Amino acid sequence: MAHGSHREDSPCGHQPDEMSLNDAASIGLGLFTAGLGLFPELKVPGSLYDPNYLEIAEDKRVALVADGSTATGTRAIQLLKLAGLRPIPTCFKTNMDLVRRFGAENAFDYSDPECAVEIRRYTGGTLAYALDVGRS
Repeated sequence: MAHGSHREDSPCGHQPDEMSLNDAASIGLGLFTAGLGLFPELKVPGSLYDPNYLEIAEDKRVALVADGSTATGTRAIQLLKLAGLRPIPTCFKTNMDLVRRFGAENAFDYSDPECAVEIRRYTGGTLAYALDVGRS
């Protein structure tokens, strides 16, 4: 015998008036995907409750988020920042202000042929984590 329930309308959160249904729907999925990619998969240390929890050196806290301006990328930036790490995403130049508003320390234009060189120069070769949330 199966047990369960069904409800036609069951809101889980508030959708702001200025946000489309599609944009609102992507928040949960982006957050879930980013969280799974960062913590269980990459074993990113830290605590969302206490950013001072980290016992690793400051230069080992840099985390790259490839395609950081996507729904999943912006959530990854927020989670990394909350966990006490230093998120640096790649995105188009037109989205750099967006990723900074979500907490990026710096941003890099992935259409620039020198993008990898610029990241290496900025981090001094101390990149500790990399999460690619873009197209495969």
